[in-house]
Amino acid sequence: MSHPRSPRKRQKSFLICAPKGSVSSAFHPARIRHHHLSHQTLHSSNQTPVCYKKLTDPSKSLNFRPMTTQFNVLTQKNLYEPHLAPDVANIVNVSKLHQASNELRFRGFSIRIVQDGQETYTVNGTTYQVNAGQYLLTQPQSRGAGLIDSRKAVSGMCIDLLPSIMAQVADSWLKPEQPDAQHNPFDLLKSGELKAHRFQVSETKLGQLLAQMGQILAQQPDPKLISQSLIYALSEGYLFDYQHILKQIKSINSIKTSTRQELHRRVSVGRDYIDAHFREALDIAEVAQVAQISEYHFFRLFKAVYGVSPHQFILQKRLNFGKNLLQSGHCAVTDAALASGFSDIYSFSKAFKKQFGVAPSECKYRISNR
Repeated sequence: MSHPRSPRKRQKSFLICAPKGSVSSAFHPARIRHHHLSHQTLHSSNQTPVCYKKLTDPSKSLNFRPMTTQFNVLTQKNLYEPHLAPDVANIVNVSKLHQASNELRFRGFSIRIVQDGQETYTVNGTTYQVNAGQYLLTQPQSRGAGLIDSRKAVSGMCIDLLPSIMAQVADSWLKPEQPDAQHNPFDLLKSGELKAHRFQVSETKLGQLLAQMGQILAQQPDPKLISQSLIYALSEGYLFDYQHILKQIKSINSIKTSTRQELHRRVSVGRDYIDAHFREALDIAEVAQVAQISEYHFFRLFKAVYGVSPHQFILQKRLNFGKNLLQSGHCAVTDAALASGFSDIYSFSKAFKKQFGVAPSECKYRISNR
């Protein structure tokens, strides 16, 4: 949960300033690899992570300022105390709250991840429920509100990234040989015209990075763990996610950008519904109704955006779920088939062998005999 708006006031807080001579990295999609975190790599600001190659020195930029990041652990007691605004520093808030309700003004590029429980955000009039294992990306200039209301404490993390840092990363991503180029390919993001988007932690590299980061900070909430390299990795992951979203939006056949965005939002709502109910007997007409578009239109848009039909997507979700159950070593093939949403073991086995090249019984045998 982000911190509510409050008067700017100086107070003692943890600030992590990267050395002015620190070396930045290349931010190109082809160079993005899994960023494995540990207590050592999380704070090694003098070393370049394995997912980067040393390329540019941001201190040579005329607009360069040493990076400042504020780290806060938010509780019910200190939730409404003033902190630095996100236009002054990058902000990382770790929270564990039962209740919170506040107006939000998104001045930075924001990442909101829920680790346990549910948070509800309203961004520019659209409501997003963010459940455990999901995260929400928002852009500057957006306005809205956040809500937590739960008997069980809701654990989450909110990260606000400075626009100046994001611009630096975007410029290097577009033209690695000219890291300080004035042209920014992500001006549309900075304008606030794009909608917020929700992602599954398990499906993106940024999600995996956030999950590792959250686990480490939950065990050791130390501001020294927030390094310059980590902020750059988060910025790169943010841009990579939105580049993917922009490609999906462009795949929708419509003249108006606003119409494409709205149709993409509706298809995303349908996909979220599938993600939550794929193990049940799903009717695509029901999913289309949730997405508030016709069944035919939903079929056509879903395939244009995700590259597969809704039925193929559901089948892949069920097979991957069943495979994970078998790989756990604690589930019989019949139980895995039924738990994954298949009506019988025969249809499960046939689809499983076609997808993975081995029978589910053989997959379970290989796991049990390792």
